[in-house]
Amino acid sequence: MENKGRKTRLISIICVLTLVILTILPGCNFIGQTKKNDGTAEPVVDQMGNQLCCPVCQSTNITDNGDGTYKCNDCGKEWKYDQTVNQIDVIDQNGNTIGTLDTNAGYVNGGSSSGGSYNGGSSYTPSNGGSSSGGSSSNGGSNNSGGSNGSSGNKPTSTKFDAKQFAQDLNASLKRFSESVKFVYDPDTDSWTVVSKDGKDTGLFGFKYSMKDQVFYTAEDAWQRNFGFEETYDNVSGVGAISYDTMRVKFNYNNKEWMMQYWKGQYGFVLIGAELGLYNRDPGSTGSTYYDCVTDSEKLNMSVKVYRQDTNDQNKYNLLFHRSPTTTWWLTGFTPGTLSAGSYVVSPDETAKLKAEYTINFQTAEQAQAFVNGLENTTTIEHNAPKRSRSVKFVGLSVADYEKSTKSAKYAVAENGKTVYMSWR
Repeated sequence: MENKGRKTRLISIICVLTLVILTILPGCNFIGQTKKNDGTAEPVVDQMGNQLCCPVCQSTNITDNGDGTYKCNDCGKEWKYDQTVNQIDVIDQNGNTIGTLDTNAGYVNGGSSSGGSYNGGSSYTPSNGGSSSGGSSSNGGSNNSGGSNGSSGNKPTSTKFDAKQFAQDLNASLKRFSESVKFVYDPDTDSWTVVSKDGKDTGLFGFKYSMKDQVFYTAEDAWQRNFGFEETYDNVSGVGAISYDTMRVKFNYNNKEWMMQYWKGQYGFVLIGAELGLYNRDPGSTGSTYYDCVTDSEKLNMSVKVYRQDTNDQNKYNLLFHRSPTTTWWLTGFTPGTLSAGSYVVSPDETAKLKAEYTINFQTAEQAQAFVNGLENTTTIEHNAPKRSRSVKFVGLSVADYEKSTKSAKYAVAENGKTVYMSWR
């Protein structure tokens, strides 16, 4: 019994430390851009605490003019930064725009860098048609506002962190966690496990490996199922060295508010993966981001293929893995690899190189149509660490055109009216 008591205290300490990490570190600005300065000037930071640099020469020796414009003390260029559209306009002495940039340009370590040269996926385009001096583009070489698919929805923007709402959500999350799972010691095997409310052995981490698909995935009765989902989890996920794009599709069906949330990105330092979670709740939860995981009777049959953009051909995508059709509430897949080797955070330019294609079999045609309506109303892709967002617009196509289309966000409905094919990157 004394041995069991020591192990119980050890588990309790581990849990407390985990909660401290999840609670405190996000407030310490460990998530986001790396701050650095060459010593020539005081760091200039934005409202998110991210250090700015010159978008043309990447020098941190810059001056905030106090009127929304900045000046580089090294190359002499001036610019203004509209964070609502994440566009940087290089200006002359009269305030006239002479060049534009987008994505993560103007941030210290906003993308990958080597030897002080910025290569974060943006290029400086002078309005007079002159040569580029801001680095090479990694998103297809196109610097128009629509990106490679011609839409106007691919510019990441900074997202303001709501500390008060985060604290409220975190408090509710911790309460649900304490009520949802418990650690159980098995003296026969001298081991610990986690069980849910109904006593199911969900495993300590809730992960399995598919020999058929050769991919890691979450257990069907993982303890997270009793925990539901809310946006707090996305806010703290970056602490665990997880950087991903996420998208929430919300719709109403069968007297419930539904949400299908998608994720794709780098998980820790060794895995690339994608997820699709299915959640719902009773109507009237205005102001709350919490949803319950669906019941067994509400699960859907789903499958996914995850691709990565070829390093030599931006129009080519190589299959990383697939999950065979399975009836579930949480479709996941993780394979060894990295998007940015050794990086604590991964820029949205890198996660945007992942493409996930889903086949979702709904229970009724009405449910499928409700989902499609929600998909068409989905306008935002969020990136958790660093905190960014970009707009998205799904295009409806016939099944034949869907197979041939290179659109970055698309869907098609099969003839049976219940099967939906959708793809995003």
